[in-house]
Amino acid sequence: MPTALDRLITRLGGVDPAAARAHAGVMFDPRNGIGEVFDAANVDYRGFQTYMRPRQFLDLNPPRDTSIMPIDHITDAFGEGKSIGTPILYVDRTPDGWAVRGHEGRGRMMALQDRNPNALYPVAVHPYGEVRARHLTQDQLFSPLLPDPRGGLVQMRPSMAIWQRRPYVRPGKEDNPAVLQAIRELLPSPEDMR
Repeated sequence: MPTALDRLITRLGGVDPAAARAHAGVMFDPRNGIGEVFDAANVDYRGFQTYMRPRQFLDLNPPRDTSIMPIDHITDAFGEGKSIGTPILYVDRTPDGWAVRGHEGRGRMMALQDRNPNALYPVAVHPYGEVRARHLTQDQLFSPLLPDPRGGLVQMRPSMAIWQRRPYVRPGKEDNPAVLQAIRELLPSPEDMR
């Protein structure tokens, strides 16, 4: 008997992680959104896209001082319906998982934490060096993400990912409401299906 997740993934087909789309009421555009970095639109070649809660992203990275680097412009952009760029984690492969060595997007994730802290949002994951998406395995998508040694707090394991245009869900997370909602948000709208 197919599960709800199986039915959703069957309807989904291929996923372009560089395409603009909404998650939890926020438009993400890796090419043209606020804070965009070219690497986010290149994730299909460079690595994979994972989904995480804002607090998980923030706990992987050093803290950001909002008194020096405020996030008001991001919060204002949400209210104006503007899109944001997909956050990125730059990682090294280690025997224990993916070690975070760099990032883009703490301000966006701080604003998302204030807006909807329980939703899963897309994050591009780019391995350093000569590792490309074609070198990865499905198991590596769910390897632990280890915190940046310059100030990250805790590691985390992704619940879902998109790799080579296909969604994957970590075993045991198939019925997780946040995962199912994130998959639903990947489905094309009825207008797109005409």
